[in-house]
Amino acid sequence: MLGVMQDLGALTALAASQSGMFLTRQATKVGVGAPDLTALVKLRRLRRVARGLYVVESMVDDDQSGWHRQLSAGACLLYPDAVLTSTSAVIAHEVDVWGVNLGRPEVLRPI
Repeated sequence: MLGVMQDLGALTALAASQSGMFLTRQATKVGVGAPDLTALVKLRRLRRVARGLYVVESMVDDDQSGWHRQLSAGACLLYPDAVLTSTSAVIAHEVDVWGVNLGRPEVLRPI
């Protein structure tokens, strides 16, 4: 685990360039394996957002719209062919919205 804490700097830098999000395969490339990710989630240093997608806990945006922007960025990491649509596209342009569910990003994929 000590080695993971040393490697966390590279993972944090990567996440910072991607709205706080990163993929499991990206973590593996910087030397942080699946057991290490599990341990970091238990330590509340990371949050598992979806299968293969994590966010650095200290980079989580507490604002609902900000968190939705982060989720949208994560969805685009998971699905590089996706484009944001509907409310997610509006929020990405930093337009205020109200009365909508911001729990899941809305994406369109060419499949």
